[in-house]
Amino acid sequence: MTKLIKRVLPPLERLEKVVRPRLQFLTGRAGGAVVGVACTLLAVVLVLPIPFANLVPALALGAFSIGLTRKDGLFVLAGYGLIAVAVGVIILGVHGFSLGWSHLRHLL
Repeated sequence: MTKLIKRVLPPLERLEKVVRPRLQFLTGRAGGAVVGVACTLLAVVLVLPIPFANLVPALALGAFSIGLTRKDGLFVLAGYGLIAVAVGVIILGVHGFSLGWSHLRHLL
């Protein structure tokens, strides 16, 4: 446990220097509700068995959690940006799977 704390503490201390209350309309009541809907959709994506598509939604959830707990709208915006990246990764994955499947069907 001591090794883990020594390894995790420096990045957390750097993060604490960056995080501060800003863009609070994104972390207020209405902004929090929108983030809640986005987190619910991300949770559904995390449960799906899509290979290599879990990292970006998990990072988005982390950005949302930091943003909401510290009232930092910039982290909430980062979470929305990561959702856009996650959607792109999922679309590329589904497209790649469909291409691979069609080529496999032609071979058989």
